[in-house]
Amino acid sequence: MKNKYYTPEIEEFRVGFEYEAINIDNAQWGICKCTPGFGAFDDDKGDLEDGRIRVRYLDEEDILSLRFKNPSYSVCTWYELEGHFEDSFASYGYWTKIRLVHCGLDNKIKIVAYEYSWDAVETVIFAGAIKNISELKVLLKQLNLLPSSI
Repeated sequence: MKNKYYTPEIEEFRVGFEYEAINIDNAQWGICKCTPGFGAFDDDKGDLEDGRIRVRYLDEEDILSLRFKNPSYSVCTWYELEGHFEDSFASYGYWTKIRLVHCGLDNKIKIVAYEYSWDAVETVIFAGAIKNISELKVLLKQLNLLPSSI
């Protein structure tokens, strides 16, 4: 089985980036969000180099937390999201359904947008590698697909 965590590069950190850090006092991992100034201090870089910071690879739990539903399993896992997603590239200015395909073995995802029904116009709006939930949130926000309550 593939490792669930990786050590991020310092370049991945930005405000809001989610990672786990180990508490030296009790040896427990805790979830943290990056704040302004992270990486500017030697302690931050030392924690990265010493393996005291890790990031969980994108997984089903992360995708479901963003309100995607109905996973369908095959070689890759398919998730669905319904709503009204404004986009000037759509024929009528918005998408009604989104399908996200996640291939966990190589961190590849594909996002397909639909107009009106699953059988109508289908457009691939992203295909590439996404390593973690922070990257997925940024992408979904850029594509205007992130539900406003998340």
